[in-house]
Amino acid sequence: MHSTNNLVGSSAPACSRDGGVVYGATVPLSFVPPIHGKPLSLEITAGPSVAWEVAVADSGPVVPLPALAAATRPAGAHVIVAMTYGVGTSSVETLYPPPSGPYYVQYACTGAGTVDISTSDGSRNWVSQDCANGAVRTQMGAKPTSSGPINLTFEVAPRTLWEAVIYELPSPKS
Repeated sequence: MHSTNNLVGSSAPACSRDGGVVYGATVPLSFVPPIHGKPLSLEITAGPSVAWEVAVADSGPVVPLPALAAATRPAGAHVIVAMTYGVGTSSVETLYPPPSGPYYVQYACTGAGTVDISTSDGSRNWVSQDCANGAVRTQMGAKPTSSGPINLTFEVAPRTLWEAVIYELPSPKS
């Protein structure tokens, strides 16, 4: 990665092929000359099959978000909302039709404060632990009582990064 004006430059080791390891590079401000509010364009060079993401922060240390890969969910989990990303307070895709049983919100966040997750039907409101370390967490929601659409909202500090996957597990066979 380098900026088009060559003020910022960094390289990362080879990427993992198993999808479970995320490598990152942090370029501390002390190594970057003052930019003085001017636009900064970054160019990223990677192979065609490499998935990558960039997080830019203007204060504090940035902890890369871990991958919420299939290996981080229980066997048999059925994803009902694929990976969703956000910065600050945002709504996640609508759950419609609503899950037929309990559902799980798996998320990671990095930044200041906590993340509050709420549902539009008022049935759930979760408050997480601190977002500072980028840990993966999972919250369980009970089977919805409403047959209508359910919106989930992530309420976080303005510069906090988050990602989420929503899944359900198959019913036990009787």
